[in-house]
This record gives sequence, C-alpha cells and structure tokens, in this order.
Amino acid sequence: MYLNIKYHISYFNMKYQILFFSSLIFTALLLGSCGRKTTTEISVTPPKIEKETEKPEIEKPETGAIKTIDRGPFMLVGMTKEGCYGKCPNYSLRLYSNGIAYYEGRANVQRIGRYHANVDLMVIEKILTFAKKNNLTALGSMYPTNGKPVPGIPATLLNISINHDASKEIKNYHHAPKALMQYQKMVEELVETADWQHSYE
Repeated sequence: MYLNIKYHISYFNMKYQILFFSSLIFTALLLGSCGRKTTTEISVTPPKIEKETEKPEIEKPETGAIKTIDRGPFMLVGMTKEGCYGKCPNYSLRLYSNGIAYYEGRANVQRIGRYHANVDLMVIEKILTFAKKNNLTALGSMYPTNGKPVPGIPATLLNISINHDASKEIKNYHHAPKALMQYQKMVEELVETADWQHSYE
C-alpha cells in the first residue's frame, strides 16, 4: 500500500514537471515569435520627370528697317498733239520713268504708225527735275485760263507726273506759262531725237 501511494506521487510529480517545462518552452517560443520584428522593404520608384520640349524660336522682325514696296515705273509724261484743218502734226507720246517710250504717229508726221524707244536715263532725270523745280503739277488745267482759245489753233494735251501719286493733266492751246512751254518743247525735241523702232503688232 505504501509503495503504491509513493508510485502515484512520483508519477504525479513527473507529469507536473512535464507540463511545467512544456509551458516554459511554449512561453519561450511565443515570446520569441513576438519579439521578432518583421520588416517589409517597400521600393519606391521616383516618378519620371519629362523634359520640357524645346519651343521653336519665332523669328522677330528686324527693327528699324522699313520695307518699301516697289510699284514699278510710272508714266513720266504723256503728250498728244491734236490735229487741225491744215497740216498740224498729229501724234501721241508716252514716256515712262524707266526710259521706255511709246509713240504713235497719225498724220502730218515723219513716222506713221506705232514705235518704241529706249530713252537715256539722263534725259529722264532732266525732264523730271524740270517738272519738280517749276512745280508744273500745280498749274491750271487749261490755257488760256478763260477757256476761250483762238479758233483753228490745235491743242496740246500734257499729262505731267513727278511720281506715282502726283500728276497733272493740262490742255494747252496758247498763252501758257513760260515754264510749261519750255517743258513742252523739251518733250517735242525728244520725239525728234529718240531712236524709234517700229512696233509690229
């Protein structure tokens, strides 16, 4: 009986010890697992910064330079000699600022028909300078100024220009200012001396 009780006590103590040590081991494992720090690496990719595209350069207009438009040659002088009942010369002339001249003879002239010529630019400059100096574009539109020419005297029609925008039409029978008569004579001499070439049209 005594041995049986001693056996049971030993068995109980051994069982208790096993449970005690098992509890210690479990507690140690639990504390160890709780003490571990889990670290998660998060990789952060920096956003891509796109470079600004280069804007094309805009050409700036040059300052201080004013471009002029070439309007071409202008008619420097036009002259028409009207006919009469006698043998008055009847022709017309157009002279341009670039030296090109056109002539058409109708009656009582050496050249009948259409002609053209290249006039020396020095002559052009002389005619233009004379018109500017004597302010011919400011003259009256008809001479005589009373509008009553002597019957039978033919008229000379003049179209005088000094540039594209300043011109004057004058119908001259007689009693015109001296400067206008001198100008008319210069143009008449040009008709006589130019190297006319027949225009076949």
